[in-house]
Amino acid sequence: MERLGTGSKVIRLLHNRAKSNPKKVVFAEADHLDVLKAAQIVFDEGIGVPILLGRKETILGLKEEIGFTGDVEIIDPKTDGENTRKNKYAKSYWKARHRKGIKYIDAQKLMRERNYFAAMMVNEGEADAVITGYSRNYVNVVKPMLELIGMSEGVTRVAAANLMLTKRGPIFLADTTINVDPTAEQLAKISQLTASLAKIFHIQPNIAMLSYSNFGASSDANAKKIA
Repeated sequence: MERLGTGSKVIRLLHNRAKSNPKKVVFAEADHLDVLKAAQIVFDEGIGVPILLGRKETILGLKEEIGFTGDVEIIDPKTDGENTRKNKYAKSYWKARHRKGIKYIDAQKLMRERNYFAAMMVNEGEADAVITGYSRNYVNVVKPMLELIGMSEGVTRVAAANLMLTKRGPIFLADTTINVDPTAEQLAKISQLTASLAKIFHIQPNIAMLSYSNFGASSDANAKKIA
């Protein structure tokens, strides 16, 4: 950010808003050093309340290594110590998915996986957000989120957005990861969702629909769809 001179206004805005009302954030891969360092920054700067998921002994060792002395919750979904919470999550997941072929024993096994456990923490109101995807591929990370964390009221499509900080200001790009070949109507819905996201950042959005042919030079179906 210092090298490019970009995004400082957006970053300050986010920090100030986060500090005014810190949220509980689950770090699903906290036994990785870089993830734990990120959680340490969140804790030290008071912009959130980290909840660390992973191998407890590994996390404690890494905390000592980087001087992270903050008192934060550490959970290993695979250990016996979390059985009560794990079983509660398994029952909730099974009730929601048993008509889609999920058995209770399957639900119990899934709750041993961090991303399912983390998503259930959000679902059950025990956390506000999840940060994940550091060491696992996108498909495996996003699947439990799509299965467990419901859509907002009135929303019919899940989409992904990236925030790019540039010299001309922030740019929101959607959808780059989830919807492979959306219809014109779905693209319109995705643009509305992205506009709502921009407003969360106190940014008045200007929307552009992009394809490889923006001015009618191509009669290809994809270009027509964007038009």
